[in-house]
Amino acid sequence: MEVFTFLVAFVVVGVLTCYFLSRQNIKIVSKHDGNRKLVHLNDYPIVGMSLRFWGTSEHMYTEMMKIGNTYRDQGMVILQMGLDQVLMIYKDEYMQKILTSGKHLDKSVFYDMLQPWLGVNVFTSTGGIWATRRKLLTPSFHYNILNDFVVVFNEQALIMCDKLEERIGQGEFDIGPYITLCALDIICATAMGKNLNAQKDSDSEYVKALHNTCEILVERQFSPWLWPDLLFNLIGNGRQFAKCTKVLHDFTKNIIELRQKEYNENEAKIIEEENAKMDAAEETNIYIKKKRRVFLDLLLYHWHRGDLTTKDIQAEVDTFMFAGHDTTSVATMWALFMIVSHPEVYEKVNQEIDFIFGDSDRPATPDDLKRLDYLEMAMKESQRIYPSVPFIGRRTTEELEIDGYIIPPKYIVTLFIGCLHRDPDNFPDPLVYDPDRFLPENTRDRHSFAFIPFSAGRRNCIGQKFAIAEEKTLLSWIFRRFRIETTQTEADLHPDISLVLRPKYGIKVKVSKR
Repeated sequence: MEVFTFLVAFVVVGVLTCYFLSRQNIKIVSKHDGNRKLVHLNDYPIVGMSLRFWGTSEHMYTEMMKIGNTYRDQGMVILQMGLDQVLMIYKDEYMQKILTSGKHLDKSVFYDMLQPWLGVNVFTSTGGIWATRRKLLTPSFHYNILNDFVVVFNEQALIMCDKLEERIGQGEFDIGPYITLCALDIICATAMGKNLNAQKDSDSEYVKALHNTCEILVERQFSPWLWPDLLFNLIGNGRQFAKCTKVLHDFTKNIIELRQKEYNENEAKIIEEENAKMDAAEETNIYIKKKRRVFLDLLLYHWHRGDLTTKDIQAEVDTFMFAGHDTTSVATMWALFMIVSHPEVYEKVNQEIDFIFGDSDRPATPDDLKRLDYLEMAMKESQRIYPSVPFIGRRTTEELEIDGYIIPPKYIVTLFIGCLHRDPDNFPDPLVYDPDRFLPENTRDRHSFAFIPFSAGRRNCIGQKFAIAEEKTLLSWIFRRFRIETTQTEADLHPDISLVLRPKYGIKVKVSKR
């Protein structure tokens, strides 16, 4: 035992020493004034600020927000995380500088931690791989295809509402799981053409593994000593992470293999022939209007052509299964809570919904969703205060100048969207919930990068229109069918960062028939 302990200690010290030597000369300096320095927060030697974030993921997010608010005027600060320095940016013009750059597109080291689960995909990849994948996948989010998906949104929303109806008269409950399972069924149906039936089987092994995987990853991101793979597997939750990702991989792998067997030359030929007849402006859209196709169809088409391998397909499907449900479900939760906890907003949302749908129980159409202007403003305002993805990571590929400071290559950059959205210069009284902030006359003079819930620039969220349409569909159905009440206040929610920002104790509501 003593020999083993010595070997572990020797390996740990060796890894940390090598890493320190490789990073010690990477520093930010002022271009014109050597005495001008950025705020550099460093609590303790070796561990840096890591102990400040030690504890729950709720505590981590609260501490990050405190730092942003304390140094609001700076716009960016350096955080010493273990042996690494992380540049945290939360000012609109500084965000714009890096997000609009055609060079600094590489994701940060934190995204490397996702690769054992999500592989190399449009979300985690860099350089030529990312550009190629983005180009291949963009047609799957063409507006005609999204219109087809609205059918699925309605189908699954109705199942969710039927489940919620069972809770009428049963007191307060957490509506979050109902929304999450609905979103999971939607992404499974639209991404893979497979009915997961998560709403009817809430104890699904896939659902549990997904939740555990996210928790492990967040813990690792805020624990610099677990960043090296060797240490994560040796003293962290590496084994548990591997077990969870195997469950996730096996699920999607089985579906992919089945569809590959079904896919044939005739299907590829039909797609190509009908695609050739499309208008020249839509040449890149391989989907056709005659048959509802799913995301996996697009991947199989490129697999058939030799553009993608089976491993590539697996990576993209796993990514869309995660990103396509978790971000949308939490956005829907936050919006629902913020709307119903502000009676005047809730009344306006209901008036708009009643004007469009009346007393009918017909499915929502794409045109209906476009007309839900006030609901969209209410959704945006909830995303401003509680963005689904409050952090974005980048890694500089060469020197980058921001406000006279020279950021060296390979520097870790964290774009803190959660703090950006609460900048009082752009949003006076930033903690006040006011959908009118997004009236056209109120957004006209606002900095274009003051509100970026789906990121911005070339690496913005490829599925943002999908997410907005889905969220509108779910919320409109809930408000059409039920009267929602909550006794919670914002102070009861405790924002908790587990890859996405979620209310730690859920959204407690009472439902009654409308």
